[in-house]
Amino acid sequence: MLNKKPLMATWELTLRCNANCLFCGSAAGKGRPDELTDEECYDLIDQISNLDVKLVTLLGGEPLLRKNWREIIERLTKKSIKISLITNGLLLTENDIKFLKKIKPIGVSLSLNGDPKIHNLVSGVEGYEKINSAIKLLKKHDIICGIITTLTKLNYKDRNLNYLKSFFKENDLNSWKIQIAHPTGRMTKDLCLNINDIYKLVKWISYVKKNELSNIGIGDEIGYCSSFEPILRGGDWPWRGCTAGLIHFGICSDGSIKGCLALPDNFIEGNIKNNNLKNIWFDNNNFGYNRDFDVSLLTDGCKNCDKGEKCKGGCRTYNYGYSNKLYFCNPCLYRYEKERK
Repeated sequence: MLNKKPLMATWELTLRCNANCLFCGSAAGKGRPDELTDEECYDLIDQISNLDVKLVTLLGGEPLLRKNWREIIERLTKKSIKISLITNGLLLTENDIKFLKKIKPIGVSLSLNGDPKIHNLVSGVEGYEKINSAIKLLKKHDIICGIITTLTKLNYKDRNLNYLKSFFKENDLNSWKIQIAHPTGRMTKDLCLNINDIYKLVKWISYVKKNELSNIGIGDEIGYCSSFEPILRGGDWPWRGCTAGLIHFGICSDGSIKGCLALPDNFIEGNIKNNNLKNIWFDNNNFGYNRDFDVSLLTDGCKNCDKGEKCKGGCRTYNYGYSNKLYFCNPCLYRYEKERK
């Protein structure tokens, strides 16, 4: 039984999106059939506050397509809940940015996946210039701003990463999160990075993080326990296993609750339209894949691994997307290094 309250939540304001990213794990585009009404959103904010959640990350789809996104942010901040915003940047206006400056979010992150040609290719729209302008406006108004890069076979090469590194430096950005696309939603396995690609990637990230940009972060799906781990994650947030349903939960735009938004719908634990958020969180039958974890559940290449207690099989979403198995991390950097010796 879990007695702890969650620290963080990720809230999908809408599944509607004005981009068409080929790697989108949510296959965003059209809204969900029964997305929350404005009043249901405001009631949910009260429930989030009652759970003492400290941070809510707002995303989509594209969150700015929800008409009352500003009101949602204002109500969250009035409850002393910190917010961060993830957007594709296509709709951000200077008035929006002035509003955000008053709110003082802990950060605004924009999706940027390469140089103009590559970014527009993988995002499915001609959006690079708009994102570039939005970033400059955010910096002009002194808002903490970063980029999120999702890597596939189309944009993981050093040339593209070096372009993004230069862009990061030139714009004096605050954070850069690099993540690997999951084979879910619109993302197909043939465009996913293999273990050799990932190993080259972490060598590049480790070198750059150690020598040039200390504020690079990596996605939970990159790992784990390799020789690069002290640099990749360091002591600030060391990997201790998936946190879905332990300190974090996700809210779908129709009110469904998951441990992580990236997990498929068969991992929905309840819906705030017919149950209270607190009841869903503290239900002993929910989030069992992590709350009831034991190393004996690890399978295949993770079974009997000497890092099992620490790693716990890695990212549940990444694993499930590849093999429909929750407790088998594949590809695994630690196993890859051991097999190379």
